[in-house]
Amino acid sequence: VKLRCRKGIPSSLRAKAWQYLSNSKELLEQNPGKFEELERAPGDPKWLDVIEKDLHRQFPFHEMFAARGGHGQQDLYRILKAYTIYRPDEGYCQAQAPVAAVLLMHMPAEQAFWCLVQICDKYLPGYYSAGLALRSSSGWPWSCCATRWAQWRSCAPAKACMRPWSSCVTCPSSACRKTSWCMR
Repeated sequence: VKLRCRKGIPSSLRAKAWQYLSNSKELLEQNPGKFEELERAPGDPKWLDVIEKDLHRQFPFHEMFAARGGHGQQDLYRILKAYTIYRPDEGYCQAQAPVAAVLLMHMPAEQAFWCLVQICDKYLPGYYSAGLALRSSSGWPWSCCATRWAQWRSCAPAKACMRPWSSCVTCPSSACRKTSWCMR
């Protein structure tokens, strides 16, 4: 599996593979109807306004996201809104939108939502919290990445992964405060 991931997962299998590798399929099965419930819930206007402003910035030349108000932008909005309700302590961070958009390119909105939840919770815990703005504005180098991001990235095909995000993170280990690759 590891070798297949490093070589690249065929496009036709990415949705299933990413769900399996992130364990989001199990989360989806444990929470039937939760995504629809989150969709129907009123979101925090503070986050909804920011999400709305960011929709047209995500892959604007990709056929799925090119049209304002098109199905791709609507699904992206639904996922990001649902996440702000699911994790109100984290809310919304601009770096979530490209991740969610890439997931949407390969799977339906509900599956993409649970993959996003797993990426945020399992591989990048705390990355999308309010502290991200502080970390990205503190002048740290853009090249640093969290160990968990590196682990997830090694499973995803290079063509499907988005650019390293416009900010950086430190190693999640309290004993390690490296601002570059940290392989413990």
